[in-house]
Amino acid sequence: MNIGGDSSSGARPLPVTIEPRAEPASVTMALATQMLPLVRRIVADLRVECEAWRAAVIRYDTVLAAPDAEMESPVARAARRDVKRHAAEVDAMRQELVTLGASCRSPRSGRVEWLSVVDGIPARLLWVPGEESVTRWEGRDADVLLGLDDADEDDPSRP
Repeated sequence: MNIGGDSSSGARPLPVTIEPRAEPASVTMALATQMLPLVRRIVADLRVECEAWRAAVIRYDTVLAAPDAEMESPVARAARRDVKRHAAEVDAMRQELVTLGASCRSPRSGRVEWLSVVDGIPARLLWVPGEESVTRWEGRDADVLLGLDDADEDDPSRP
């Protein structure tokens, strides 16, 4: 399907083609375990950055809670920039995990999940910091399993 301008408006169509969404890749336990050295570093950094983001949000809220607070004061603008900077770092680290086929929906626990199929069952492979390898999984109904947009209490991007 091409996306572009309406031919009746005289606008040239954009040279963009949207392909059907591919099925998520399935990762094996062995492959997920091979990724752990990199995943460990990303998750460790993610957990630190998430705490920095939370602290920045608290600072921003504190600035705005002052009786004489102004949304556009230099202090409020600096606090808001700090929140946005930390949120962008958290998002970038999460994206690094996505490139590995993984997700970390709770930086507090550091739990990482990979989509997989185990014994013919759609599953999520599970790992948390401190484990030496990926050995656990949970299987679910495919519709629930592939719904990775579950709410995340630790998501700096959420409104």
